[in-house]
Amino acid sequence: MVYGRWTIFYFDASKKDAMLSHLTSQLDKMTNEVTGAVQGRLVQVAENRMVVHATYENKEAADAAAERASGIRASMGEFVTEPPIIREGELVWGVDPEGQAPGSPTPDASYMTFRATDIDSSKYDALIAYMDSKKEQFRGLSGLLRLRIGRIAENRIVAAAIYDSKASSDSAQENAAAVMAGGSELFTGNVVLLQGDLVWSGRPNS
Repeated sequence: MVYGRWTIFYFDASKKDAMLSHLTSQLDKMTNEVTGAVQGRLVQVAENRMVVHATYENKEAADAAAERASGIRASMGEFVTEPPIIREGELVWGVDPEGQAPGSPTPDASYMTFRATDIDSSKYDALIAYMDSKKEQFRGLSGLLRLRIGRIAENRIVAAAIYDSKASSDSAQENAAAVMAGGSELFTGNVVLLQGDLVWSGRPNS
């Protein structure tokens, strides 16, 4: 099963350009050289905070890439201001609007949201069934290019959504809130929303 890793880090905003030059070159190499890498994305979610969102063919590939990722983090010492937060897990649910085949490039992507929330782990199967019932509703959202849910703990998930613009993302938030409200017995709270511009994206060349 496809596996995701999300690395949230804070950086010195005055060094953003140098940091991006250093980090994106390292991410380009990693995406192309690590067996099983599927996609890498870098999203700025605050003036001094970014998220590296990486996906792999399976957990084994992600584990094999962990040492390389650790080396990249170690090389960022002059730019980061505190230890990163790392979350990872299997991608357990997803939807691709018409024209966006799973695994295909998303050249129009420019904005992403990451919505993490606690769930009732005893109702996990019901949660997946509920989300399946909403697929057509998500497919109808203008500007949504891809949506994936990763299970990052027994009782916590993160939904990563890719849009063609911030305006499309803003328009979709009412739908996201309605979905969560409709499944209130499944989503149990402690919601964290990060969102921002996509500043880098990479896929293996071959």
